[in-house]
Amino acid sequence: MGYKLDILKMLLKRTNPAFKKQIKTTKIDEKKLKYAQIENQSPTVVFENGFGVSMTLWDDVFLEISKTNSVFAYNRNDSRILKDKIMTSDMVKHLRKVLKDRGIKPPYILVGHSLGGLNAQYFAKKYPQEVAAVVLVDTSHPKDFEDTSLIPKSQLKTFAHLDRCGQEILDLQSANDIPMIALVATYESSLHKHPKKMIPHIEAMKKRMETFPDLYPSCELQWVDSGHMMMYEKPEVVIEAIKDVLAVKKI
Repeated sequence: MGYKLDILKMLLKRTNPAFKKQIKTTKIDEKKLKYAQIENQSPTVVFENGFGVSMTLWDDVFLEISKTNSVFAYNRNDSRILKDKIMTSDMVKHLRKVLKDRGIKPPYILVGHSLGGLNAQYFAKKYPQEVAAVVLVDTSHPKDFEDTSLIPKSQLKTFAHLDRCGQEILDLQSANDIPMIALVATYESSLHKHPKKMIPHIEAMKKRMETFPDLYPSCELQWVDSGHMMMYEKPEVVIEAIKDVLAVKKI
């Protein structure tokens, strides 16, 4: 009950009115796309949502970072990603097209949550010259979807192609020289609220993240007492991590 109540609170969260004022609509490839953009100094901080999550959950983080740097957030068409088995490479290709359409030039600070973290990893490895730094917010690990025993049977077909998305990332050369912070949720204060069947999946994800620096030696792991929606639960932690990578780059 506690887990469902937390989800309900998140869904009912009132978006910061200052963020709502920034939301606009454009067309990319004849399809509508909602985005928020504030221009300030370079580099632009680009926010990549988790699967099925609205950009509005970045609101407080987005607005705070906009005080010093340009910021950009948008909503992907996640239902199409599953229906058409869209790969990480395609999602990143689309993001680069969106950024170009909005006149946003690299290098970027990529901030990716969950599935958006996979996109940020792929982007950084495929186009390292366009990325100044990366902040991963309880990101998916490229190997998260390898072990199908931890995925509910009802979702196996739905998420089957995500293992291939992870392999796309592993097949690319490393991006070791790009500053990276990975914020990992420990669920320390909230694990008891989750259904028992979810706990093995959560613990397995945390275990995989312990090996994350093996993939990215420049990555600094930071363990955070939070649930998966960290930008909603602990926005101050995400803000601090973004400011930290900006400081490292002295930009």
